[in-house]
Amino acid sequence: MDALFHLDYWLFNLVNQEWSNAFFDIALKWMRNEWIWFPLYLFIIAFFIFNFKKNAYWLILFSFITFGTSDFLSSQLIKKVSKGIGRAGTKM
Repeated sequence: MDALFHLDYWLFNLVNQEWSNAFFDIALKWMRNEWIWFPLYLFIIAFFIFNFKKNAYWLILFSFITFGTSDFLSSQLIKKVSKGIGRAGTKM
């Protein structure tokens, strides 16, 4: 288990310190805003409606279910389960 924690710590430092650059620091901070993605969601809905006609409503429904489920799992379930565990398995 120590090897896994060591690998996690090493990868974390590699990605956040050695592979960082100013462009992605700014771009990714900007992309975290939820309203940035609104035009993409509108495009997907329009794409489904224009290309799939009657089946579009099923695709839209299941897309919303997929987005909602993944958001719930990542923001509620996983964060609450892993709350209190810091890097390298240490309690915060």
